[in-house]
Amino acid sequence: MDKVYDMGLQAALTGAPLETLFDESYRHGAFAKKYSRCLSRLSELLSEARRSLTISADW
Repeated sequence: MDKVYDMGLQAALTGAPLETLFDESYRHGAFAKKYSRCLSRLSELLSEARRSLTISADW
């Protein structure tokens, strides 16, 4: 996710809510920080995609 985010690629995903992507135990284990960062990046990418769609629809 970091590479996609850093490259500034647009992404639009559908399906499961972000909070359901990883098992609850992942949020409290050794890699909790990495999973949190991944969810944060996904959330930002989705927000950017929504803004882009809104701007396109206004044209």
